[in-house]
Amino acid sequence: MERTSRGGTVLHYYLVENSQKPVVVMVHHMWGNHKTFRRHVKLFNDNGYSCVTFNLFQSSTITTEHSYTRKDHFRFIYSNWIRQISDVLDSVPERKVILSMSGPSLAGLIAASERTDIVAYICDGGPFKEFWTCTYRMFYREQQITNPIKCFLWTTLACLYWGPLAFRHLQRALKKWDSKMDVLSIRGGSDPIVFPQNIENVFKNHHHINMHVHTIKNGQHLDGLKNFPEEYSQAVLSFLDGKKNISLA
Repeated sequence: MERTSRGGTVLHYYLVENSQKPVVVMVHHMWGNHKTFRRHVKLFNDNGYSCVTFNLFQSSTITTEHSYTRKDHFRFIYSNWIRQISDVLDSVPERKVILSMSGPSLAGLIAASERTDIVAYICDGGPFKEFWTCTYRMFYREQQITNPIKCFLWTTLACLYWGPLAFRHLQRALKKWDSKMDVLSIRGGSDPIVFPQNIENVFKNHHHINMHVHTIKNGQHLDGLKNFPEEYSQAVLSFLDGKKNISLA
């Protein structure tokens, strides 16, 4: 089922009839799309959670479902993400769990930081402090830009387009984080792009956040549910089952 957010984003709903659990809103990684979450949707639907997916502006392989204007392309990418994610959350009236992947987790956390309708937050493979370094690894390994000069230039341009003050904005948001909103951070112990320490460095000074960390020892970048389905599923469901007031009521 599809609906449209107040700001014009197409929302893809995967509903569980008569569910009393929060809706899981999913934010995909760079160059993903709403179909990226097919395994996650099945996991959550099978356990009673309805899901909402959408295509993230400026980072989705599907570009036909946005109402953004040409002017929006001149804003920092993370700022556009915050606006869009906030709009999506405003358009889903139920209490929510957020699942976000990799770099866009930064914008998702900022968008969620001062809301009262978020039950819990799950980060997979992000966010990360050493943004330039992780982006360089991504271009080198995933995009096969093996020429060091080209990779340096692409990385630098990407970081400028992303927003040079994005990490500082995230740190301010995390200082305001509601201690009742638990965070599950899933990390790949063998991730060649985002090392576990890169994620740890985001949260290390925010001791008021109730952090649950699960490191998949042999996991790489965002492959947890695909290659380690039992471990990943147990970590996510145990986290949600341990939350108080997880129902919609």
